[in-house]
Amino acid sequence: MMFEPEFLKSDQFNVWQEKSRHKRDDLLSAPRSQHRFDERIWQDFKNDVLIPFLGRCSYCEGRYAAGEFCEAEHYRPKNAVTEDRKPVSHPGYYWLAYEWHNLLLACKKCNSTHPDRDQTKRASHPGKLCEFPVGAVRISSPSSNPDNWFKELQAEEPMLLHPYCDDPSEHIEARCDGWIWYKTERGRVTIEVCHLNRKELRIERRLAEEQVRYRAAHIWGNLARELEKERFSRNDPFSTYLNCKLAEELRNRNAETSRRLEAIFGVTGVRNHGAL
Repeated sequence: MMFEPEFLKSDQFNVWQEKSRHKRDDLLSAPRSQHRFDERIWQDFKNDVLIPFLGRCSYCEGRYAAGEFCEAEHYRPKNAVTEDRKPVSHPGYYWLAYEWHNLLLACKKCNSTHPDRDQTKRASHPGKLCEFPVGAVRISSPSSNPDNWFKELQAEEPMLLHPYCDDPSEHIEARCDGWIWYKTERGRVTIEVCHLNRKELRIERRLAEEQVRYRAAHIWGNLARELEKERFSRNDPFSTYLNCKLAEELRNRNAETSRRLEAIFGVTGVRNHGAL
């Protein structure tokens, strides 16, 4: 189910949306053979909306400093479409060229061919490019109501995770040394297509992991202070007995706490990685 990104309420988005709708209407009124895309529309979306409000790659979730190359990526390719890196018979999702829900911020390596540092120097990984695998029948033309397009397209059962409507923690889990692994087939496909366990990402994840220790220390520090405030005081009747029972009750709730953590973070623990 799609959630509403923060940028949908911004003035920047409203200005862009007005321009994009005009371009969409012009595109759909022309014969297919005469379609010409205006790249400025999605570049404006990248620069005015995606970078200020999201600022990280939609696939690997890495944040890149100013000057680092990033792209306005079409989730469903607007021209050629491939599956298993082979062309499929499809006109491309041309009608989605200017739709906000089909435009993502993607780093160069997730989106395009790049060296595979874990293999020989000659090896490379294609990145996402025009790859868009689905689990059902593809939709090849738009319906008459653009407001329904996103919902209608879900019938294709897309195999790539979508950052605007999918919770990655339901499909992907953390492992040791910066590796991530899949919990579902959609997670596996997304990791493979976008090369999400490439060496550079694993290194960056390990470096970022230091934040976890500080965050956990902060959480447990607050918890300890709350426990101190909530325990029975010496002025309470039967305080010794009740504090013993309180400690026992808290120990018994460990299993429930673990289940809640799993629900919040979508993880069951960290395990060793394996090879893709």
